[in-house]
Amino acid sequence: MDLRLLLMMVVAGIGFGVLAIHFMGGGIKRSILDSDEVVKARFHLDYPEIEIGEICYTDDRRTAFFPLNSATTGLVHGVGDRFLTRCVASSDVISLEEKGSTELLLRMRDFTWPKVRLVFSNQDERKKVKNWLSGSIGEGNLHG
Repeated sequence: MDLRLLLMMVVAGIGFGVLAIHFMGGGIKRSILDSDEVVKARFHLDYPEIEIGEICYTDDRRTAFFPLNSATTGLVHGVGDRFLTRCVASSDVISLEEKGSTELLLRMRDFTWPKVRLVFSNQDERKKVKNWLSGSIGEGNLHG
């Protein structure tokens, strides 16, 4: 059998398998943060001693931010069917850039989550999160 024909058969077989899994519902499950209780429960698995105050969500409800003590910000982010939790100090943030009316581009020193595009439901939510991440004491900030 010609090697090119064999290669085409392998590529087509893999492609068909991937499409079949996708259409049968085997795609990636996305974790959603349905409520404040879900966020608190997930965060307290990793940081049981830290209290959480006000919580701001991204528009897709996959990421939640909240002010913590000592001018740090907590976050819970859905990654597939799992969650990433972090306590972020302003020194961990490389840049915060506003785009449009509700988007925030966040770059961090954390190599596991260095850059993320966040979209909030309104400018006020974005402003609170930006203030928390930058270490600014602003309205809605519960640091201390």
